[in-house]
Amino acid sequence: MQLPRGAWIAVGLVLGLALSPVAAQATSALTGIVGSNGSEAGVTLSNHLLTAEAAPTSSHGYHFFADSSLCLKIATTPATAGYILKQIVVDTYSDPTPGSSDAIEIWTGTGCSGFPLASIHAGSVGLNTFTFNPGEALAPGSSLYGYATDNIAAQVWLQGYGVPAAAVKTSSTF
Repeated sequence: MQLPRGAWIAVGLVLGLALSPVAAQATSALTGIVGSNGSEAGVTLSNHLLTAEAAPTSSHGYHFFADSSLCLKIATTPATAGYILKQIVVDTYSDPTPGSSDAIEIWTGTGCSGFPLASIHAGSVGLNTFTFNPGEALAPGSSLYGYATDNIAAQVWLQGYGVPAAAVKTSSTF
């Protein structure tokens, strides 16, 4: 049976309207982001990910004095939780020989060897801030170490927040 061209166009439009909601639903359900607590992430109609700040109760910082070129153990994260390091603030208060070799280095692992997690070059007396975005993940039980090069002396603050142990399988190292 031969249908006129207009009839085929009408059949195509009817089928397209009938199948388009099914196709749209199938394509919109292909991907998703699920947090460690099982909650799905929200996305706006303009495809922006909805996020939330970490709870204030999960915020935690570490502080140490770096001087004399000694490798110092700053802290060890709890065995029951991970840690996301967001920011390091260095206040260099003594720098007898200012220059590019002056640095505060932060390490993970078992000491100050290998490649540092961060190397903040002070250059002179003053305040320096180093921000990790989105953050450096430290697995449960990870240790942080600090080291000052070239005989500088500084106060160092590390700021971040705790996360469930399941959220961090291994530390993000280079």
